[in-house]
Amino acid sequence: MANSSTTQLEQIRHTAAHLLAAAVKDLWPGTHNAIGPAIEDGFYQDFDFGERVISEQNFLKIEKRMKKILTTWGPFEERSVSAEEARDMFAENPYKLELIEEFTEAGSNITVND
Repeated sequence: MANSSTTQLEQIRHTAAHLLAAAVKDLWPGTHNAIGPAIEDGFYQDFDFGERVISEQNFLKIEKRMKKILTTWGPFEERSVSAEEARDMFAENPYKLELIEEFTEAGSNITVND
């Protein structure tokens, strides 16, 4: 069973993945993100940049954008949504649509962070 500090760290890491996704999508519109879970040693986020090539040389730019976005962020509230609402929210992202279908087939709850 996870203790509260582990849960809090996982929440921070998950939020950091959302922050990374927001920064990347802001810098490169049209980029699609997929999953971005907290993992044992941090977090990750999968991206589809299309034809663009992103390298380590872009990391500082991404980090600066993350810091800028962070100054405007308020607290997140997780809420459950229907599969239909989730499909509408993520209509332009094929990876999110695929995840929504997987969650729906498994009977899992779909949540979003506002």
